Amino acid sequence: MIDEVKKKKTERVMVYARVRPQSEEEIRSTGRETIIENIDSSRNLLQIRKDSDKKSFTFDGVFDPYIIQKEAYVKIAKPVVDSVLEGYNGTILAYGQTGTGKTYSMIGGPGELKGIIPRCMKQIFTTIQKSTTHTYQVKVGFLQLYMEVLQDLIRPDPNNPIRIREDNEEGVYLSGINWVDVTSATDCMNLLAVGDRNRNVASTSMNMSSSRSHAVYMVKIERRVKMTEEELEKTNKGKVKDQSMTKSTLYLVDLAGSERVSKTKVSGVRLDEAKNINLALLALGNCIQALAEGKSKYIPFRDSKLTRLLEDSLGGNSKTSLIVTIGPAITNYQESVASLMFGGRAMKIQNTPELNIKIDYKALCARLQAELDKINDKTNITSIDVGKLVEENTMLKQNIDKLTSDKIQLEIMLEELKKGSDLSIVEGSNSEFQKIQRHYKNKLDKQEQDHKKFLQEVDKMLLDQEEQIASMKNQIVEYENSNKSLTSELKKCQNELERERNDRELRAGQMMNEIEDLKQKLQVERNNLENTQIELDKIRGVEMKKSNSANTLHPIKMKGSQNPDLLDKLHQYETMVANLEEEVNQFERRYEDEVKDHKQSKMKYDNDLALQRDTQKKLEAEIKKLKKQQAKLIKAFRNLEKKSEEELKQMQEELEKQSMSHQSKRDN
Repeated sequence: MIDEVKKKKTERVMVYARVRPQSEEEIRSTGRETIIENIDSSRNLLQIRKDSDKKSFTFDGVFDPYIIQKEAYVKIAKPVVDSVLEGYNGTILAYGQTGTGKTYSMIGGPGELKGIIPRCMKQIFTTIQKSTTHTYQVKVGFLQLYMEVLQDLIRPDPNNPIRIREDNEEGVYLSGINWVDVTSATDCMNLLAVGDRNRNVASTSMNMSSSRSHAVYMVKIERRVKMTEEELEKTNKGKVKDQSMTKSTLYLVDLAGSERVSKTKVSGVRLDEAKNINLALLALGNCIQALAEGKSKYIPFRDSKLTRLLEDSLGGNSKTSLIVTIGPAITNYQESVASLMFGGRAMKIQNTPELNIKIDYKALCARLQAELDKINDKTNITSIDVGKLVEENTMLKQNIDKLTSDKIQLEIMLEELKKGSDLSIVEGSNSEFQKIQRHYKNKLDKQEQDHKKFLQEVDKMLLDQEEQIASMKNQIVEYENSNKSLTSELKKCQNELERERNDRELRAGQMMNEIEDLKQKLQVERNNLENTQIELDKIRGVEMKKSNSANTLHPIKMKGSQNPDLLDKLHQYETMVANLEEEVNQFERRYEDEVKDHKQSKMKYDNDLALQRDTQKKLEAEIKKLKKQQAKLIKAFRNLEKKSEEELKQMQEELEKQSMSHQSKRDN
C-alpha cells in the first residue's frame, strides 16, 4: 500500500500574479508613480520597487494591468476545469489586499469582461453537449464564511447554519447546504446572481464595494459512460466489466481582502468583520507556511473554518490554482509584498490529485432489475408447464378409473361362467347391477350438470371480474401515464417557476436600484430647483427694495426680459423634476406588476400540486377496492371447489357400498 501511494503523481499548487491598473483616486493622491518596476510575461518575472527597496518574484504566470479576461482564464482556470471534467477535484482561489480586483477576476462584468466563474460554467456545459460517450449530472452550491459562520447564499436560512463534517469515505463535506440541479450555464449564472446579491458587501475608504465575507462557489459533476442496448446485454451476460462513474467537485473561491484598520478607517460592525477576515487569512497563511516548510507533521487546518474547508485543496487530492492580485499604488507597497510572498510560499505546496472513481449504483440497480425480470419470466413459464401436467394427470386418472370399473365387471362375469351358472341368471344379475349403476350414474350426471352450471356461473362472474380488472388496469395505466405526465409537467413548471422567480428577483432588484438612482437624481434636481428658486427670490427682493426706494406704491412684476436665463433654467428644472417623478412612478408600477405576476404563478403551481395529490388519492382508493373484490372471488371459488369435491367423494362411497351389498347378496 505504501508503494502504491509513493507511485501516485504529485503536483504543486500553480500560482499566478495579476496587477490591477491604477485607479483615479490613486492617481489624484500619489500621481502616476507606481511600485511596478518590471513585468516580464515571457519569463514570468515581476519586479517591484519603493525607493531603494527592490524585490523580484517568479510565478507560473504574471499578468500586466492590460491583460484581457479570456487570456487570463485560458492560462489560470482552463487546465483545472479540464481535470474536473475527467474526474479530479479542482480549486481556484483569488487572494490579495482589499480593492485589488479579486472579485473582478472571479466574477467580472458583462460581455467580454466575464470572469473565471462564468467562463468555467460555459466550458463545462459546452463539453457536456459535445460528449457522445458520457452522460453528466451537475449540481451547484454557493456559500459564504461571514464572521466565522458558514451561510447558504442561494437560499439563506439564519436558523439552519452550514456545518463542516468529516466521513471516512467522503472526507470533509458540508451538511445543511442547498445543492441545486442545473442543466445549462444560464442556470448557473442565475444562481450566481442570486448568491452575489445575498453576499455581505460594504463600502470602506479603500474600496467602495468591499467583500465582507469569503465566498465559495461549488460545482459537483457526476460522469457516467453511455451504454447501447448491445453493450447492456453483454454486461448482463458477464462479457463486459461493470462500468463505474466519477464524482468530482470544482471549488471557486473569492477570498475577502486583507486590510489594515488604520487605512480602511472602519469601526463598529465593520471593525468586527475586518478582524474575522484577517484572522481567517492569518490561519490560511499559517497552514501554507507549514505546508511549504514540509517539516511540521501538524498542519493547523482546524484554526479556522476557511482552512478546514480548503483542507483538500491545500496538500490534499485536488488540482489547485491560486491568483494573487496586487495594486500598483506606492501606499500599498508593504501589502503587495506580503501578498506576493504568500504566493511564493504557496508554490511549494505539493498536492496528490486522485481520480474519484465510485460505484455506479444506478447502473448496478438497472442490471439487477433486468436479471430479476428474467427470473420472473422463467417462473411464469414453469407455472404454466406445471398446470398442463396437472391437467394431463387428471385425465389419465379418469381413464384408469373407467378401465378399472370395466375390469371388475368382466372379472365378475368370468367367475360366474367358471362356476357353471346359468347365463340368464348372470345376465339378470348383470342387468340388475347395470340398473343400479344407471341409477347412480344418472344421479352423478345430474350432480355433475348442477356442478357445471354452478361452475359456468362462477366462470361468468370471473370473466366479468377479469373484464373489470382489465378495465381497472387500463385505468391504472392511464392514471400512471397521467401521473407521470403531471409529474414531468409539474417538475417543468417548478423549474420554470424557479427560473421565473429568479428572473423576477433579478429584475426587481435592478428596478429597485433604478428607482433609488432616479430618486437620488430627483432629489438632486429638487435641490437645484430650490436653489434656483432661492436665487430668484433674492433677485425679486432686490427689485422690491429698489421699487420701495423709488416710493412706488404698486409691486414690481418680473418681466421675462429682465432675467431670461434664470427663468429658463427654473422652467427646465421644473420640467426635469416632473419627468423624473413620472419615471419613478412608472418604475414603481412595473415593480408592483412583477410582484403580482409572481404571486399568481405561485398560486397556479399550488393548485396544480393539489390536483395531482387528489388524483393520486383516488387512484390508490380504486386499487385498494379492486384488491378486496379479487380476494373475495378467490375465496368463494375455493369454497365451491372444496364443497364439490366433498359431494363427489360421498357419492362415490355410496356407490361402492351399494356395489358391495349387491355382490354379497349374489354370493349368498
